[in-house]
Amino acid sequence: MGGIALTSTILVIIGVILVNVLFSLLSERFSLSLDLSKEGMYEVDPKAIDVLQDLPEDVTFTVMSREDQTDLILTETLSKYATYSGNKVKVRYLDPNLNPNIKDEYHLETLNGGDIVVSSARRNKRVSVDSLTEQGDVDYYTGQTAPTGLVVDKQFVSAILYVTSEVIPSVVFTDGHGEVYSDMTTFDEILSNNSFEALSRNLSLEEIPENTELLVTVAPQNDLTAIEVERITAFLKRGGNWMVLHNEPPTGNLALLLKEFGMEVENAVVVDSKMAITYPYLIVPEMGTHDINSTIDASNKFLVAPAVNPIKMLFEDRSGYLVTALLKSSDSSYSKDLAAENLNFEKQEGDVTGPFNVAVISEKYYQVDNASGKTSRVILMSKNILANEFLVDSYLNRSFVTAIVAAIKPSSPTVDIAAKTFINQPLNLIGVPRIIVIWGLAAIVPLCIFVTGFLVWRKRRHL
Repeated sequence: MGGIALTSTILVIIGVILVNVLFSLLSERFSLSLDLSKEGMYEVDPKAIDVLQDLPEDVTFTVMSREDQTDLILTETLSKYATYSGNKVKVRYLDPNLNPNIKDEYHLETLNGGDIVVSSARRNKRVSVDSLTEQGDVDYYTGQTAPTGLVVDKQFVSAILYVTSEVIPSVVFTDGHGEVYSDMTTFDEILSNNSFEALSRNLSLEEIPENTELLVTVAPQNDLTAIEVERITAFLKRGGNWMVLHNEPPTGNLALLLKEFGMEVENAVVVDSKMAITYPYLIVPEMGTHDINSTIDASNKFLVAPAVNPIKMLFEDRSGYLVTALLKSSDSSYSKDLAAENLNFEKQEGDVTGPFNVAVISEKYYQVDNASGKTSRVILMSKNILANEFLVDSYLNRSFVTAIVAAIKPSSPTVDIAAKTFINQPLNLIGVPRIIVIWGLAAIVPLCIFVTGFLVWRKRRHL
């Protein structure tokens, strides 16, 4: 009996050792920890995992902090990055006090304690530790902001794409027409997160740089000059892309150029009595049938287009141009003439009934220098779709713009990673679901309670 007991004990010990070895090997290949936080703060976003698994080369994360003094979420995330990348992601922690000259190694002007440097054989990028949290609005009483969410994956993946891209494409914002870019910070962030270098050029004085993928014109107050029209046309003929974000109907040379591409902005505002949030001019448009929209997951979110103009499609297919609606208002929409003296948003006799196009793309295929051809795109939509940071981040607006950027830069991965929020988002309902919920809470539920109470009272009154 003693021999059997000893043998059993030895077998159990060997089994425990083998299980530990197995789990150690698995933990090096797979992430085995369990994240019980509500928003999955310790988990890596699936889109980030896709990027990590397709890494073309080694990437090093250098954290300017001792590992035992670094936030647990950060250390756990970086550990999982190494795992998901098949150890192509290397992580090292450096005490900035013991390495005062480290910023010279990376040729950086600024490098603070807690910052992270993401580097490859091509280039490096500094990620500020402060940029890993999303900040809310300034508190009226304290004058301070409080963190509302984590954007670790968004910042890290953006840095990875930047340091591993073979070429850094440029986006050029036109200048010299009274453009105001101060409310376009979210658009700038989307471009930066997807490895675009932003430049500003006055096309009356300067050529469009050769490596420019996207030209952006934002709500110009003054018209294009003849030389600008010539340069923009030449840029498009070599396969460039042009995004025009209007604030009011374009006029002059800009309007004429857009008409050549089959698009014209009307002097009206689109209003919707059903498919809107809060106010009837905050409409919820439908996604048009286009490859750009096919990449957007609209299963549990929608896009909001505030105070937008109708865009008339002058043709759909002419002289090689294919014109398609990217966004379109619903059948319940109508337009209000902006030239009217007493503008109100209630539907009146004479109002034009929708649907209306509110974002349009015109595409043409060009053969460039006997090489493979390129598709040139002109995208026309209201600046308001991008200018409101809350709308862009709370609804599908960010995903829509990111999908456009992906179409412009198909050779490189493009990602749209949402923040892991600390706060609960309000539930927005539109159309039929909104009516059902309102009637359910206001009438059906109270009626059911009343009927149930009456039946119970009737049954028990003779007891």
